[in-house]
Amino acid sequence: MGCLLGLCLCLLSAVPRATVDVDALPEEYRATARAILAEPSLVSNLPRTPVAANDTVMTYLLDHLPLCAAMGRNLGWSHYLLDELPDGALHLDDREGLEATMTEVARTDSGRTYLVHGYYRL
Repeated sequence: MGCLLGLCLCLLSAVPRATVDVDALPEEYRATARAILAEPSLVSNLPRTPVAANDTVMTYLLDHLPLCAAMGRNLGWSHYLLDELPDGALHLDDREGLEATMTEVARTDSGRTYLVHGYYRL
């Protein structure tokens, strides 16, 4: 089993080479974010599927990622399972060996940043 600790950036629109503004994160997450960004053990750009929707709809989907994941599964775009945990964090299962907890650490008009920790079943 491999461990995973990372940052996930969910964006309102396709922003190439989006970055995390570490100084904008709450103080309690900055050191961890800097360490992850300095020496990432895994970097992945997930495939993007263009969706024609206005900012209100996209913001709603960002704020309801389990619903967004279910829509993606039903449309054949992804296979991710996301469930909201009692503390507001999200449990992610990619159904291919990755399980993780996603905790929102920052929110802007154009996206959300999550601290992700979990494991890969190798």
